[in-house]
Amino acid sequence: MNLQLALIAYVLPGMAIVLGIPVALRLIPPNHFYGYRTRKTFSSPDIWYRANRFSGWALAIAGIVALAHNLFFRHTHADLPPAFQQLFMAVPTGLLLVLAMVCSAIYVRKL
Repeated sequence: MNLQLALIAYVLPGMAIVLGIPVALRLIPPNHFYGYRTRKTFSSPDIWYRANRFSGWALAIAGIVALAHNLFFRHTHADLPPAFQQLFMAVPTGLLLVLAMVCSAIYVRKL
């Protein structure tokens, strides 16, 4: 397996899971480096924790679904050329991560 394929298929979804869980579990206090950072989330600690809890779970779930998809796709389509495998794993992974961000933005707007 080439490095690009491994990064897209396993490292990117794994990072989404690993980075999403601490904020989902409310372990990250308000800061300017890590978490869902907007003017609204900085307006109060309650909004920070609620927004980050939602966005953390959205990110972790997107990572889990992407990882499951990529594992299943790699197993069932191992005969495809690496370029096609990369495409058919990168697009769903990217879409799932964007969907998590969009859902988080919608949630934060309603707070």
